Amino acid sequence: MAEKIIKVKNTDDFHDTIAKIIISNNINFIPKISVIIPVYNSEQYLRECLDSIVNQSLYEIEIICVDDGSTDNSLNILKEFAAKDCRITVIKQENLYAGIARNAGIAIAKGEYISILDSDDWFELSMYEKMYNAALERECDVVICGFNEFDQTKHVVTSKQGVCKQFCELLIIPEEYSDKLFQITNPAIWNKLFKTSFINKFNLKCSYTKSTNDLNFTYTALYSAKSIYCINEYFINYRINSENSISLKRAKFINDWIYNLTKLKKDLIDKNLFNTFKKTYEQCVIGCGLYEYSQFKDKKDPNIKILKKGIKKLVSIKNYIKFVFKILKE
Repeated sequence: MAEKIIKVKNTDDFHDTIAKIIISNNINFIPKISVIIPVYNSEQYLRECLDSIVNQSLYEIEIICVDDGSTDNSLNILKEFAAKDCRITVIKQENLYAGIARNAGIAIAKGEYISILDSDDWFELSMYEKMYNAALERECDVVICGFNEFDQTKHVVTSKQGVCKQFCELLIIPEEYSDKLFQITNPAIWNKLFKTSFINKFNLKCSYTKSTNDLNFTYTALYSAKSIYCINEYFINYRINSENSISLKRAKFINDWIYNLTKLKKDLIDKNLFNTFKKTYEQCVIGCGLYEYSQFKDKKDPNIKILKKGIKKLVSIKNYIKFVFKILKE
């Protein structure tokens, strides 16, 4: 078939972009879930990722793979899988990073729910069946699951994360948990299932930045949702210390992190919601800031000054002092 050009709407601080649908799916059902996978130079892990999606126990899904200007064999692998599975759509764009690739996938998603994954991870085969059923049973806008952190260099699961235990199996109303809403889960997009109509209603988009481009999407979804459900299972195997992982280089992108948290605060203020969510927002900044600090191997790295300066602008003096004392203890 002929390639189809799509215009991708991005956040209001970035221009619209162009992507091409080079392979369209050939399904005869309305998908229960649209699975969106940005792909950039993931040939080493891509087959394992896709195998764990095409073999999900929930069959009625569409799989939208967005090649973000890969220079390795990733695009050919996508074509290979699309030739074998009619549920796969392949989109191609220039290298604009994962956030814009995610927006391209959202632009054509037709599923009742949307899931956005990373191409170097792999997933338990019951993930979508269980998360979809949970979403229907609880009639919620967002379902969250846990993940296994898998160290690629050691080949072991180092921890289980993603959902704070005290919130598991609870139906969470954001206003009732306003003081700790952002502490329910991690800021990543990939361990969450979102209702498509909810994404469209609030015009949720990922940022154009190279790192932390899902932070605003995730937290905006949490405070905008009518209800959220945290499932007490670990469906995602999240690879750390992999060769192409942005998280390995995140200390270099500290300005992206500050930019996205600044935008989140501005959005809350503009919507007259900042006072409601101030406590959880500042706890989020401090908690995430400590994590970002831990990623610096060289504690004399000049980017640490940028990190501290950014946090000082985002939180109260009291909370900034708490942050400084905590890093001095390390």
